[in-house]
Amino acid sequence: MGEKSLSKKGGKQATNKPKKTDTTESTQKAVVVGIVIIVVIVLVWVIKAAVSPDGTPTQGVSDDPTKGGSDPLVVIEEYSDFECPACLKMAPQLRQAVEEFGDDISVVYNDFPLPVNIHKYAFIAAEAGQCVFANEGNDAFWTYHDKLFEEQDVWASQATSKQTEDLFKGYVAELEYDTDAFEACLDKHEQRAIVQEDVNEGDAAEVQSTSTLFINGERYAGVGAYSSLQKEIKDQLKKAREQSGIDGVNGVEEDTNLTEEIKEDGSIEEVN
Repeated sequence: MGEKSLSKKGGKQATNKPKKTDTTESTQKAVVVGIVIIVVIVLVWVIKAAVSPDGTPTQGVSDDPTKGGSDPLVVIEEYSDFECPACLKMAPQLRQAVEEFGDDISVVYNDFPLPVNIHKYAFIAAEAGQCVFANEGNDAFWTYHDKLFEEQDVWASQATSKQTEDLFKGYVAELEYDTDAFEACLDKHEQRAIVQEDVNEGDAAEVQSTSTLFINGERYAGVGAYSSLQKEIKDQLKKAREQSGIDGVNGVEEDTNLTEEIKEDGSIEEVN
């Protein structure tokens, strides 16, 4: 009798075991599905957070190249094209703004290469910049950024993409960056998706031309005198300081007697 009872008990265990396994598997599947749903929700939230309800880029931590303060009162989101003559003129203005306003502002660079029928090599130039950013870091990007603008007339006038890309590789060698890593990145178009992501964000923000800036979310398009950009930054700094209860605008006194001349190479000359 004892052996029969034991046998029945064992039989019951053998019969019930698969049921417990099925329940465990169902629970695991439910957990996995739940995690996937949470991840999707977070990703959607992050994408939507990239632009405000009116389509303008929002302030916050950026994975794009930046210069200026790490905790600025004013964030300038730039949408630029390395083959764009207006962007060539905007570059020194933004550089001067960072020098003038210091840690109170931050400039965030976004690629917005115009279509190939307008700027033939703008997209591959954007990829080159992103390759340097990915391989060498933020400071190296800005050095390469300046180099691409300095040599704009040279690489933009080449007959073939191969010739242009060879020049991009030559600039990397000249700056003593990792040429092997850069060539692999450029040849395999490893940063193409990053450039396209910037373009998509620009489209969502209704960027129509380059250079376009968003200064604390306020659209600023076109390139005029530096004093115009300076005034817009000061206005935004004043608003930010008033909201945070801080007085002054970085100790900067406005000199209304200064005018600016933009030279052909994009540099700025102030004249009394």
